[in-house]
Amino acid sequence: MTVPAYSDPPVRHPAQLRAVVTGRQQLSATMLRLEFTSPDFVGLDHTGCADTYMKLVLADPRSGDRVMRSYTVRKHDPENGVVYIDFALHGRGGVASAWAQQVGLGELAEFRGVGGGYVPHPQAPWHLLIGDDSALPAICAAVEQLDSQAHARVLLHAESARDLLGEERPLTPLHDLSARHEMQIFSQTEEIVEAVKQAFACNDGVPHVFLHGEAAMVRTIRRILRLDFDMPLSAMSVSGYWRKGATDEQWRKQKPEWNRQIAAAESR
Repeated sequence: MTVPAYSDPPVRHPAQLRAVVTGRQQLSATMLRLEFTSPDFVGLDHTGCADTYMKLVLADPRSGDRVMRSYTVRKHDPENGVVYIDFALHGRGGVASAWAQQVGLGELAEFRGVGGGYVPHPQAPWHLLIGDDSALPAICAAVEQLDSQAHARVLLHAESARDLLGEERPLTPLHDLSARHEMQIFSQTEEIVEAVKQAFACNDGVPHVFLHGEAAMVRTIRRILRLDFDMPLSAMSVSGYWRKGATDEQWRKQKPEWNRQIAAAESR
């Protein structure tokens, strides 16, 4: 098997940035878009990656400590110094989602660093993008980067399509996929696994895979891709963005061991 090298090394910029909240839009019951404007954003290099992220600095109301949360840049206007970030209002008690719901226009926001590591490869025979609400902004950005001839399969985890897309389905381009692109929303990981198997049965060649979201879901689907379909790591962008039952700080401490266990299981 020829091993594709779709993935580039991650990009990191250690910039310290300040911005003002200048707009807000409720995209759906569980998705809120905030607009941030700053002279620091004018001409800022946002890596060009579909998963470009910035670290939002917040005060944890429970402890008073300053904490950081990574969020995907949904859109970036470098000429006018504007960045749009979509927040998943997932009800998991997150510091950032609570802040996003109550922050007012004109309030200040602080960011640390810009990074990214995934660009959908133009030579891939097809694309497989899998994620939950936390990965939806990056998936949207990735689909927008695909040219008209690309073929993508988008598999999303959510309680309902309405929760993700809203009654007016505003999250372009997911609601506006061409006939060559397919999108499905599932409430169970097992359903996504079956959809992955169907996708491989219906498409030829090694896809470029983007798989991000809750850790247990990511681990299950990664195992299927690696062991059942012999997917090379060089053709995959994979990360557990969060873990059920763990705070962001707890998950950051747990994640290296989680990655080690996955690598050991796959090596066997």
